Amino acid sequence: MRARTHQTTAATSAFVQAIGYLIAGTGPLLFGALYSATGGWTAPLSLLWVALAITTITGWLAARHRFVDDETVEARRRAVEATQTN
Repeated sequence: MRARTHQTTAATSAFVQAIGYLIAGTGPLLFGALYSATGGWTAPLSLLWVALAITTITGWLAARHRFVDDETVEARRRAVEATQTN
């Protein structure tokens, strides 16, 4: 995803980094818990393959040519129209 202004870039970065750190912090814990619970590497490595697939798909979607600013402006316009029709 791209942003047209530095304010949008900063806001998006703060939001995404918080989620990324949360996921990154729980990953090793989950990996170790799966290894301890199963006694083998099949489940933890399967988890990594699933994470890779999810990351590939979301990365592909995020790389499309569109701007966050345009989507937020469109969402605001729809919200204003919805409140005016009620």
